[in-house]
Amino acid sequence: MLFVNSYYLIFILFIITFGFIFYLFRQAKQLSNLLKIILSLFIFISSGVMYYFSGSIVEINKLDKLKDSQKMVFAIISNLEDIVKKNPDDAKGWYLLGKMYLKINKDTQALEVLQNAYELDKDNINYQVQYFWTKFMMTNKLSSDEINILKKSLGKKITEKQRLDIERLIKEFNQN
Repeated sequence: MLFVNSYYLIFILFIITFGFIFYLFRQAKQLSNLLKIILSLFIFISSGVMYYFSGSIVEINKLDKLKDSQKMVFAIISNLEDIVKKNPDDAKGWYLLGKMYLKINKDTQALEVLQNAYELDKDNINYQVQYFWTKFMMTNKLSSDEINILKKSLGKKITEKQRLDIERLIKEFNQN
């Protein structure tokens, strides 16, 4: 609402400013120098006000987009929660819910649901890496069995990103 009203204000200031410019040029011969200076100052100040409000509109627009994206994230989370409630064996649903929880910094809930995804499909590399990475970041530890699972995954057909993620996790583990 504020965003739309600000556009109207800028439009009105734009019309007034250019109206005075038109008037100034049309009446230039009949105006005193003092009045020309006053009108020029008014035009200058009006332009500054328009510039200020146009910057505010950009910031308001950014905030509106952020609020919209936050609403979308919470709507997605709500839908995913419904999905896994109706189908608790849906590993992908648990995985996606965990990723969304991570986006809103609900790390404890993320770890729980990522563990569900991993437990349901232990062979899925994405579930392994995301679960182990989240667990490691929260607890700063992994078991030797979990590291061995990751090392075995390096021998499987995986994408370059998955390989890099696993190697980075193992490297972080070995440094601690």
